[in-house]
Amino acid sequence: DVYKRQVVSTQSTGSVLYCLLAMPPKRKIPPPQESSEESEEITTTDEEIEDEDEVELPDVMNSMILPVRRRMYGLMGLNKQYEDIMKQMYQELDQLEGDILEKQLPLLEERRKIVHGERNVTAEEIQAYQDTTKESGVEEIPDSDEEENPKKKQKKSVTIVSKNDEKGTSAIEVAASKADGGIPSFWLTALKNNEVTEGMITERDIPALECLTNVTASYIDKSHTRKGFELQFHFSENEYFTNTVLTKQYLNEDDLMSEDPDVDQIKGCEIDWKSPEKKLTVMMKTKKQRHKGGKGFRTVQREEKCPSFFNFFAFNSIDPEADIEELE
Repeated sequence: DVYKRQVVSTQSTGSVLYCLLAMPPKRKIPPPQESSEESEEITTTDEEIEDEDEVELPDVMNSMILPVRRRMYGLMGLNKQYEDIMKQMYQELDQLEGDILEKQLPLLEERRKIVHGERNVTAEEIQAYQDTTKESGVEEIPDSDEEENPKKKQKKSVTIVSKNDEKGTSAIEVAASKADGGIPSFWLTALKNNEVTEGMITERDIPALECLTNVTASYIDKSHTRKGFELQFHFSENEYFTNTVLTKQYLNEDDLMSEDPDVDQIKGCEIDWKSPEKKLTVMMKTKKQRHKGGKGFRTVQREEKCPSFFNFFAFNSIDPEADIEELE
């Protein structure tokens, strides 16, 4: 392109616009020709288009007259100061997020104690919730569908997960009758009501997830929170695996100028299954094989992958170009 409109590696939008306006044309542009069906079709390859469009920044700068080049340097200097301020902002946000997490940890520990029945709730905690649910006096504005059909509005349903004993009494009812009963299957219920994880849980997973005692999170680097975080799933002793904690890490690109950096790598963990029969991520299939000699058959067992919540911990890396559906 004679105006070199595609300028790469420039520092700001303002710099790009200034380049476009400052670059003098090398030749006159011929008037556009009217298209016709008889006109010869001109095809170009992607490589040819790329060669024509891309222009190195030093070439652009050297082709400018000195006054224009000085102004460009000035704009780039201002942009450098702007980027330094943005970096300082993100660094302070990282520090703030780390400080906020430290303040939240004691509250999350109290939640764990209540869930496990280590203590009961206090009147102050109940009052704090009631204060947030009092009527504010602001009338909720219905959407257009609710105005046309007032009966259409329904409360969000919640799935309660609770196994029954031999008498048919649910575990929640048993826990409610005890001062230290806690909240049975709290985390399994939470996962079943989460729109992301509910579809990942199979019937085979439920007994193992009933042993899930806590879910915690921590930053990879508290002083630089955007580097990523780790999820920790804590389990009590169970018949499926020996791990007490299963982890999943999300590592982001180290980009100080990005408000929401992309995930660069995902790290799962190895699950130490107690036996092949207890491995929830596979199904044991029995197949018949003919002997090499051709006489008779033999029975063999093979593992076949199957849907399971615990496949969540299997990913050890991520290809940024991979299709999301393939990862799922």
